[in-house]
Amino acid sequence: MLLEDEVLSLALVWLPLAGPVMVTAAFGMPPILVGAPGQGVRKLRCNNPPISPYTEDFRTMAHDLGSARSILLYTDGLNEARTAGGTLYREHLDADFTASASRNQLWNAFQARVGVPDDDVALVFLARVDATPLWRHRVVILARLDEVERACQELEQRLETGATLESGARFAFGMAVREAMLNAYEHGCLEISPGQKPRMLEEGLYYQHLLEREGSVDRHITLELTVQAEGANRLLKVTILDEGPGFRFPDADQEPGTMMLSGRGLKMVKMYTDAFYFNEKGNAITLIKIYPGESDAADANQCE
Repeated sequence: MLLEDEVLSLALVWLPLAGPVMVTAAFGMPPILVGAPGQGVRKLRCNNPPISPYTEDFRTMAHDLGSARSILLYTDGLNEARTAGGTLYREHLDADFTASASRNQLWNAFQARVGVPDDDVALVFLARVDATPLWRHRVVILARLDEVERACQELEQRLETGATLESGARFAFGMAVREAMLNAYEHGCLEISPGQKPRMLEEGLYYQHLLEREGSVDRHITLELTVQAEGANRLLKVTILDEGPGFRFPDADQEPGTMMLSGRGLKMVKMYTDAFYFNEKGNAITLIKIYPGESDAADANQCE
């Protein structure tokens, strides 16, 4: 509940599955940016004042997205930040937004110009991906620790020879994949709870327990790597599916003990990917990395 002298700024956005339409109700927010190839940046202006205790009604607007490829929602901490050259970042926002294929790319461009902002910054970057598959690698392994290690090493070799991803980013993405594979092995196939793992590690029994438990489990992990063409960029997508019972994603951040050890893997996935998502059951995760790659060596390969 707002106090008498308080106001609230926010943006509500609905993207129906039926078609390329976006319905908005923005309250005291900066313009929503919509980018489409060859059409520049369209600015959807705020259509309501900030919400106050006296707000009784509000307006919504439906926008035809047409061929839009990206949408940006953000707080004024982004466009009103001052760059190292003394200008406001709003003077550079359109160009950086147009040149960015992901939230991370835009954030890196912002930090390169601004450094550490004086105000809090929040942004939501939505992108439509119509990527053409260039090549695909799929492997199915038994839930065994040595098989997980072998599959991770094989994937890293594939990335090194078949993708032009910069070595540091490739190493970081490989770490995220490794963490996701270990999560599928430990918590998916072997069903070790986040609460059990810290106790067994403290007792020095964890890896012994893994080897004992995996011998009684006949479950598999599927790893699929796809490199896709997305304009001047390449989209690297890795999906890891286990045969475990799955989980409800919000519980990964809320369950006691997860942030100490197994939660570390989720943090690494967030840090080293441009996007990730789980399936509804919670037994598959897809990791996405976007990078420049018009001359990618993978272009010469065929999908397997």
